Amino acid sequence: MSLFRQLFLPHAFLIAGAAAVFGILDPSHLALLIPVSLTALLASALWCALLARRHQRSLAEMSDVVKSLSTGDLTRRVAGDLPTSLALNAMADNLAQLLARLGKDKEQLLAVLSAMREGVIATDRQSTILLTNRAAAEQMRFDLSKSTGQPLWSAVRDEAILKAARRVLEVGEVEGVQIGAL
Repeated sequence: MSLFRQLFLPHAFLIAGAAAVFGILDPSHLALLIPVSLTALLASALWCALLARRHQRSLAEMSDVVKSLSTGDLTRRVAGDLPTSLALNAMADNLAQLLARLGKDKEQLLAVLSAMREGVIATDRQSTILLTNRAAAEQMRFDLSKSTGQPLWSAVRDEAILKAARRVLEVGEVEGVQIGAL
């Protein structure tokens, strides 16, 4: 009741007073203004509650879809035609396409690497082996299946190769290192 007194009554009397001053409302209709205004206020509150509930459901669904996407489930979509729903669904579609293309590119890269006679080892900036080919494993005598994710020095024992790798990381100059006879 206190909120009603604070918000509604002052505005109702202000509107009624303004209407009476400008001749829009006859003072005898003042008693009718309050129930009509209250009905309009309640209808507006109900409409706002319905809209808020609809948007809350939509946001909850979007949140669930985003969580699914973040865990790798790219099949979930948001129902509806709200701009945010459409954008989220388009983002999920694009992400799925990019990941599929990335998978194909990786397969092609691995096929090229496995066909090469030259040994190739790719590392990150911390010298962790990201990928390598069979030729490198055979030439440097390490286990190909256990090399990915390992530090370069644990797979490669040749000091010339380790020195060249450090130089690439420090200076940015790419060097080739020859092992054995050509």
